[in-house]
Amino acid sequence: GNSFSEFGTTSNERGFYTGLTLYAIPKTTISTYFDLYESYWMKYTSNKPVKGSDFLLQGEYSLSRKIRLSLRYKTESKNENSSNPSTIKEDIIVQTNKVRLNAEWDPNDHFMFRFRTEWSGILKDDSLNQGWLILTDISAKTTSGKFSANARVAWYYTGNYDSRIYAYENDLPANFNIPAYYNNGLRYYLNLKYKMWKNLSLYFKLSQTRYLNQYNSIGSGYSQISENHKTELKLQLRFIF
Repeated sequence: GNSFSEFGTTSNERGFYTGLTLYAIPKTTISTYFDLYESYWMKYTSNKPVKGSDFLLQGEYSLSRKIRLSLRYKTESKNENSSNPSTIKEDIIVQTNKVRLNAEWDPNDHFMFRFRTEWSGILKDDSLNQGWLILTDISAKTTSGKFSANARVAWYYTGNYDSRIYAYENDLPANFNIPAYYNNGLRYYLNLKYKMWKNLSLYFKLSQTRYLNQYNSIGSGYSQISENHKTELKLQLRFIF
């Protein structure tokens, strides 16, 4: 298999990783992993080599063939620069905890519903920054498979960028999107696919991020928007031969 690392490149780093998946309990799957890592040199976020650990535990339970529940707990700790103002920056231990509850319901072959809530907590400089995310997804497709659609509505609130929460979202073919939810706002999108002919398909996506606090603009410089919301429209025509 391919190697992986904590810092993006498989160099100047050493570590230990182990994982386990358990299927022994009926209708239940339990997955876990533990990761220890250490860099050989300081990073831009620290004044000395970074040492950290990462632990995840997830349980999935099938209430029936149509209803699935999952609960995930993830914790990570590593040294970073302190945010407190001082002449000499010292590293402190930063601990990140995340809890996710996910439920999926497939009433039939044409519809799928998902509900998820996630909490994030960052303990740094003796202060706890928290974040919340609540989202719901719906997917639908026709019997022939000629038309399909999926949509999401998400509400999020975080104390700052450190307590941001990531959530994968569906996009057009060859597009990959895992936005970071932070601050206080709503994000919603609609994806449509229409198979015009055997080898020709039309894809459409409309998404918007809207901040609920006193934001008068988004971004800066040439990319600044003088509104509290940002709308994105995508259209793609795909021919397979």
